[in-house]
Amino acid sequence: GEVLDRGLKFMDATAIALCMEHRLPVIVFDLQEEGMIKRIIRGEGGGSIVH
Repeated sequence: GEVLDRGLKFMDATAIALCMEHRLPVIVFDLQEEGMIKRIIRGEGGGSIVH
């Protein structure tokens, strides 16, 4: 996948490979931004979805 090909380092490569293998999307977001986790859980956006 593009994440591994481009060497993006937001998550462990093995975890990314497992998500790809099982077709699980990964939501990447800024943990430092206040309220971000709530917005992600509520489906209000704020992150990027990696397939």
